[in-house]
Amino acid sequence: PYELTLNKLGETDTIVTVIVTAEDKETVKEYTVTIKRPYATIKGNIYLSAMSKKGIYKSSIKIFKSEDVAKVVDWSNTKVKSNGDKVHENLLKVDYKEFQTNDDGTYEIKIIPGTYDILFDKPGYLDKVEASKTVNEGDTLDLGQKGLLFGDVNKDGIVQLKDISQICNLYGLSSTDKNYDIKMDANEDGTIQLKDFSEMQSNY
Repeated sequence: PYELTLNKLGETDTIVTVIVTAEDKETVKEYTVTIKRPYATIKGNIYLSAMSKKGIYKSSIKIFKSEDVAKVVDWSNTKVKSNGDKVHENLLKVDYKEFQTNDDGTYEIKIIPGTYDILFDKPGYLDKVEASKTVNEGDTLDLGQKGLLFGDVNKDGIVQLKDISQICNLYGLSSTDKNYDIKMDANEDGTIQLKDFSEMQSNY
């Protein structure tokens, strides 16, 4: 038995050289085995309005198989109710692969061809989802720029009074305080203050 770790998706093909010696111990032949991994590319960039001055838009991208998501979320009936929903909570119940954008919000992900639901996620921000995106071998799917809005700190799909109440409870705290919560700090400057409250209020 010979264990082999394939090169990552998007890297060069994995090439293995096999040397075979015959029973006479003299006849030797060399074979080269090339293992190809079919893949597609998903790319784009994330923009966070609350972080515009710092220019750091680092966010999370979670990629789900659409067939798995269909078991827990019906995208044809996802109008958010006044008291919010559990879409985010339900999505995290199924398997997914998670990636991080670069600091400037750009990303380029190599993935096995298939049909996927893509969740753009950052604590404290409203989710954005691209559903049922199919990529074939060799495809590059450019999703363009996606803007995320601050204020959904409890991830129920709507910026509402519940969120404002939470930020008011922590208003004035800094990163050195015990109860400081970075998801309430829209621009991540280390203090929960009027700028953060105003950003949330603008998306109410």
